[in-house]
This record gives sequence, C-alpha cells and structure tokens, in this order.
Amino acid sequence: MPHNELPFKGLLISLVFLNCLVRVKAEGNFPLVIEPSSPLSFSQSFPGDSREETVSVFDSDCSEFKISGRANASIEMMLPDQNTVLRNANYFIPVKNWQVSVPLVHKIGPEGTLVVKLGATRSQIPPGFPVGMYFGLHTLKVRYVNEPRWQERDARHTLSLYRPLLASKLNDLRFPDCFQGDPSATVAPLDKEKAASLQLMGQPNQTVFIKIPAPKTVVMKRLQFSKNTSTISISRFDSNPEGYVTLDYSGRARVFIGATREAISIHQSPGSYEGSFVVRVNYL
Repeated sequence: MPHNELPFKGLLISLVFLNCLVRVKAEGNFPLVIEPSSPLSFSQSFPGDSREETVSVFDSDCSEFKISGRANASIEMMLPDQNTVLRNANYFIPVKNWQVSVPLVHKIGPEGTLVVKLGATRSQIPPGFPVGMYFGLHTLKVRYVNEPRWQERDARHTLSLYRPLLASKLNDLRFPDCFQGDPSATVAPLDKEKAASLQLMGQPNQTVFIKIPAPKTVVMKRLQFSKNTSTISISRFDSNPEGYVTLDYSGRARVFIGATREAISIHQSPGSYEGSFVVRVNYL
C-alpha cells in the first residue's frame, strides 16, 4: 500500500435535531364542565297548603352539580333566577331564596373538581291547584374569575301534589267490663267490634305511614267526680294494617287499633274510666 494512502478507521455519526414542545394554557382556555348529578325535590304537599317549604343545602333532597376545570383555579357562580317556578300546565308555584353550599367566588379543588349544592324555598300552594307532578328547571352559571363568558347548565326541581290526607274516627277502643282483681286484658286490632278504627281518605294508590303511641302508656281516669283519683293504664298498642297502609283506587283505607289494659287492683274504685290517644298518619 502506498505510504500516502492510509486506511480510514472510525465511526460514522448521524446527528438528528428534535424539537421540545409545551403549551401553557390560560385559565379561560381550559373548559369548565358543569354536570347536574341530582335534582331538587320538595316534599309531597296538597292544594291549599299555606306553608312554605325550604330545602337547604344540608338536606339530601337538594340539587347538586359537579364542576370540572383547572385545578386550584378561582371561579365565580351565579345562582338561579328568582323567578323560577314549579309548573303543571298553566299552574305555577314560585321557587325563591336560592342558596349555595360554597361562596359564590371559590376555588376548584386540587383534583380539578368542585361539588356545589343548591337549595331553595317553595311558596305557598293556592287552593284549587290540580294534584299531580309539578316540574321546573333552575340554571347554575359558572365562569373563571375575570373571564367574560359564562358556562351554564340546567337541573330539575320537582313537587308531587296530592289530595289532602284526612283521617276520621269511626269507633273508640272499648275494653270489656271487668271486676276488681281481674288480670290484664288485650283487645286485638282484629277484634273489629272492640278495636278503635279510623277511616283514611287521600290520594289513590298512595302509601300512608301509621304512627301509634307505642310504647307510650295512656292513662284512663275515673269519670265520676270523686276525691279518689283512680286510674287504669293501657299500653302495647298495635294496629292492623301494621305500620303502613296503601289507599285503594278510590283513595280510602281503614285502620284498626288495639291495646292491652293493665291488671285491675282489688282496691280499684268501681266506675267508668276514659282516656285518649293520638294516631298520626302521613304520606310516605
């Protein structure tokens, strides 16, 4: 090999140049997402109900929204309009005094979400309103602080209007005549001649809760005027149906109530004894 020609020994190197990219977004460019997760549900009511009802943000029936956005970003909210209503055809019930579970200016959590709860007050219900379901929509508006554009979503609020639930007494609870020294005696609710009975009238096919005074003891007092203040106690109340009853297609049902009279003392003053107890019924 000629002395002026040397073999090439080495590495062939290729260089490739790559770019590094990153985009920094402003708060306003990171979209806010509002998801309604539960409606606001007012309690069942009836035409002519003169009470207003408030569902607070601490109640399980309040409205709930989930807001997603940039972690730790500051947002502001606008509550629903004060002219919001519950509607059934051409009948309207105002919904007012909206409240929120967090300050109107608040930060999204570090995980990028914030749960917001809304409550409100239902106005009085005029007589003559039809029974049935009443619906309405309320709107929550949200935006990043200092951004011009609002994001908004609707959620539903509802009310069931039923016929008023009426209870009227048919028969009193009557224990058989007894003598001094007699043992305790029970009138079963199935004993329809002696058991107390109520007639219920209300919304057809609706379930009604029955609350009797158990385990309360009711005291019967001697009716005749006397310096002797003799009493007889009754307890262990029971009902048929027990606890609940479903009104029939015409909105009616009967409830029978029994109880146990205590043993009669051999020194018990003769005479007639009488007492009273309260039965409460309401829609479920």
